Amino acid sequence: EACSNEANEMIFTGNIGFKNPYGWLPARFFGFMPFEFARGLGFLVLLLMLTALICHHRADDNVITVHYGLLFVIALGAAEAWTWFISYLVLNSTGTPLCCPFGSLIIASMSLSAVQQTAARALLLTVALGLGLIKSSLGIRDTICILALSLAYLASSIAVEANKIISHDNLDDGHRKDDDDRRKARAQATTNAWIDAPQLLFDLIFLVWIYSALCTTTELLRHQNQTYKLQMFQRLNAVIAIFVFIATILTGVYLAGTLGLLSWPWYLDWLQVVSIEILNFAVLAAISIIWRPTDRSKLLIMHDQISTNEYIDDDDEDLVDDDDDGHRVGDGIELGTTSNSVLV
Repeated sequence: EACSNEANEMIFTGNIGFKNPYGWLPARFFGFMPFEFARGLGFLVLLLMLTALICHHRADDNVITVHYGLLFVIALGAAEAWTWFISYLVLNSTGTPLCCPFGSLIIASMSLSAVQQTAARALLLTVALGLGLIKSSLGIRDTICILALSLAYLASSIAVEANKIISHDNLDDGHRKDDDDRRKARAQATTNAWIDAPQLLFDLIFLVWIYSALCTTTELLRHQNQTYKLQMFQRLNAVIAIFVFIATILTGVYLAGTLGLLSWPWYLDWLQVVSIEILNFAVLAAISIIWRPTDRSKLLIMHDQISTNEYIDDDDEDLVDDDDDGHRVGDGIELGTTSNSVLV
């Protein structure tokens, strides 16, 4: 009998499963599924657009290294978003826990996420340094530094992604905590901080370097009166500034919710941690539009805009020499001498 007047205590053994109306995925993870679907569609549109432009302009030799790098990063983004979507879809339908151990789909998603974020930052940095617009290749020192920083960021990102899922899988179940639970929570918070610190440091180095490179490049183009190229970098600057502002607000909301300063609906928890993904997609979309292959992509590297001033500044005379045909060139780039004319 399950109920007996003589039984004062009953012990049940077994497993209890909780299934939500929409499936097995925990409620605080469910919002990631439509988000990754939408992000995957966005990356797919960018990928198809860029692929079509590259195929169209490849015949006339107007596809440069940056275009292939951009195509690779966008393809990684599409693969990452769709892999996460499929992972959440499988978890929702089967009830398989996120960890531990991690399933093959989760491992693939985390790995692609770390690789894509690293490649996106490296691409943005190379663009900010002027690759594909004012120079055809980077120097050896810049190349080695970018590779070293990218590898360090990649390793730290994998550690953060793994720790993020482990922490979510061990979320509080809502019951009152005793002193031992509080000590474990504080220890976990300390561990999270130490694991997150290297990625934040390398991310900060990326951001500072990108900002410094953008400032240097725009100042150089302004000094050389390269208005067409300058406008491209100014548009990129504006896009980055807008979405960094948005990402900062979202991060502030997330921190306020974590510290208990802001009430946040439980079913919208996923919105607090997607600011980086939104910023990443927005910047890649901006670069895809501004740096897309055109009929003059090759000319933008090989030639400078013809000066709209009748005279070249004395400060620039040391940078300009005469070649064998009598043209004035600097660092292998031909400079025009006809005034009030531009390369468009």
